[in-house]
Amino acid sequence: MNSNILKLFTVLSLMLSVVVTAYSDDIKDRMSQRLSQLIALKDKGIIGEDQNGYLAFVGSSKEGQAIVDAENADRKTVYQMIAEKTGTTLQIVGKQRAIQLAQNETTGHYIQKNGKWVKK
Repeated sequence: MNSNILKLFTVLSLMLSVVVTAYSDDIKDRMSQRLSQLIALKDKGIIGEDQNGYLAFVGSSKEGQAIVDAENADRKTVYQMIAEKTGTTLQIVGKQRAIQLAQNETTGHYIQKNGKWVKK
């Protein structure tokens, strides 16, 4: 009986891995499709990379709200998958990603440091 449970668990684990991989590919595709629009919003100074690993509005303009919301939702999903895989928290993954994003951000785009918006 234990052998059958182990086989079932193995099959279920493999199926879950396939679903997560396919799900991850869907997220990557969506994020890739949004990239040029997000860069345009950053170029205009409307959005920037916040210190938690998400996009945020720098000023009062909410141009592109739907695309920013979609990007942040996908980022949250990715961060959650990483957190679960590494045994950490969503917040820690987001903060670590924010550091990477700030380091790699284009000159002239906004990043958040200590709660304040600055141009890189």
